[in-house]
Amino acid sequence: MTVGLSVQKTIELFSDHAIAGAACGFITRLLSQPLDVIKIRFQLQVEPISSCHVSKYKSISQAVLLILREEGSTALWKGHVPAQLISITYGMGQFYSYNVFLKMLQRVPQIEEWRHTTHFVAGAGASCVGTIVSFPFDTMRTRLVAQSSNHQVYNGVLHSCSSIFRQESPRVFFFGSL
Repeated sequence: MTVGLSVQKTIELFSDHAIAGAACGFITRLLSQPLDVIKIRFQLQVEPISSCHVSKYKSISQAVLLILREEGSTALWKGHVPAQLISITYGMGQFYSYNVFLKMLQRVPQIEEWRHTTHFVAGAGASCVGTIVSFPFDTMRTRLVAQSSNHQVYNGVLHSCSSIFRQESPRVFFFGSL
């Protein structure tokens, strides 16, 4: 009976960590999405940023004002839904798996003397899990943000997911992960 209660409390604790990770991911993405859109615009800009070339985006403030003027405020939130899915799944996977890995490593005899290494290994493993579970959403987000308003290939998250799945391959969701 005590073992059953201990397992249940451990599962509840791990799920609390998963919820905390999801909440952290949500809040972080909510606050940083406009900067991410601007970053992607600079990454996709073909022209070099220099005084002798004419570039569409020259600085962060100039890019924000230009996007607001040309496309409206919603353009700063382009790709927000899949980006939220990335952040939520990454945070959830990372917070949850960190505690699972840590608990597993703590069962190893004489591991206490390697406390810092144990936390490092658990953190590295948790980051890998977070990346793997969130990578498909990153692929969809990149494609949604990169598409032009004049030539839309995808109409949203579900459409991009089903199009990639049907027309390409489920493996495409993980391209670029290496």
